[in-house]
Amino acid sequence: MQPGQTAHGVGTADPYMFGDTPRYLSDVRYPPYRDIDLFVQKQTKITGCMSATIRFEALNALNFVVFGAPDTTVTDSNFGYNPHTQENNAREARISARFTL
Repeated sequence: MQPGQTAHGVGTADPYMFGDTPRYLSDVRYPPYRDIDLFVQKQTKITGCMSATIRFEALNALNFVVFGAPDTTVTDSNFGYNPHTQENNAREARISARFTL
């Protein structure tokens, strides 16, 4: 192994650097916000001038739960406590149909 080369052989390592972690890690105290919305629509012609449309919409379709951040006030008696309250909305689904002349 050459001086300045890492053990796995990829790249170089600075011997005076302790790591490359950024100063602020946003996902350590507060989980990332994940949300998948779904929209499906089917339009069918019945005759020359008539058509029908069926539509399905789902907000937060996979129902990801994002809990609130823990209490970060050091002098507070609840320091580090996470109240487990949901910060995002639960799944919302909607089905609609439309008939057009």
